[in-house]
Amino acid sequence: MTKRCFDGFNNSQKLRVILNGIIIYTTIKGVMFDLFGNTEQRAAVCDALLQLSWAFRNTGSVGVGSNYRGYDIQVDLIT
Repeated sequence: MTKRCFDGFNNSQKLRVILNGIIIYTTIKGVMFDLFGNTEQRAAVCDALLQLSWAFRNTGSVGVGSNYRGYDIQVDLIT
């Protein structure tokens, strides 16, 4: 059994990530293991996903956006 990277989301959950104006369609697994070669960018997107996980559980929010670690990031769930 594979462990979930973020509480409340399957690793196959589809996402739209906007990183400094560049749109990327991916999955949570893609963010964690496949997509970013720059660890600062990956860490910033993971920070946004942690906030989205909390917001989704508590308010039902399907997207968050802010500045994380110096990167403008927006993360939205795709249903």
